[in-house]
Amino acid sequence: MTKKRQKRLVAVYLIDIQKLQNLNESDYFKTLHTIIKERHNIKPEFDILADKIYQNQLIIDNKNGSNRPFRIEGDFKNDRQLYLPLQYQRWLASKEPTDEKLNRIFDHICEQLADYFPLFAGNACDKLLDNRDKFYQLSIKSEFNDKGKLIAEGKLSVIDKLLVAMHADSRNSNLAVIGLSSSWGRFKLHGGNEAIGTSVQLIHQSPTGLFKRIQRFN
Repeated sequence: MTKKRQKRLVAVYLIDIQKLQNLNESDYFKTLHTIIKERHNIKPEFDILADKIYQNQLIIDNKNGSNRPFRIEGDFKNDRQLYLPLQYQRWLASKEPTDEKLNRIFDHICEQLADYFPLFAGNACDKLLDNRDKFYQLSIKSEFNDKGKLIAEGKLSVIDKLLVAMHADSRNSNLAVIGLSSSWGRFKLHGGNEAIGTSVQLIHQSPTGLFKRIQRFN
């Protein structure tokens, strides 16, 4: 959908989908246009570029100045997978990882986030980089009281939560211990109406990746 050369993703709710059933193509698009305009209170004229975006559809846009791959599953979903070198994986799996090694792993994650995760660009990335010192000050392992209740979170737990939040899916993590959000890694589709980049690609591909078709909206 365009509005003064701006493209937006908008939700069409289940209650409205019933109105679109069994319509011919002309009436379908007229009705869909009216639903979007009234439901999202859009006053300027607009065009519908793609009437259906399926769940988990891979989308690449140019918001924030770089190609940003994501999927839609209620919210925006990260489509990049964090690369962690084998040596770092071995450090995490060892019985007694050191402070220095865990700090190096954390720094590597920060660098990967800044360079290769455009969906996190902005507040999510900046806050992580600004709060490195809070991570450095943590103990290696989490501390629990006699009843097994967590009293102090450690570096291993924080790194594990970062790996979860930066996985190529819709999961997020509570990283309040280092000054981040309690749902860090969640990217909401605000009000079902979100501005995206001016150049957009819908990537249609087979599960094996052998067949791919790109639908471009520039």
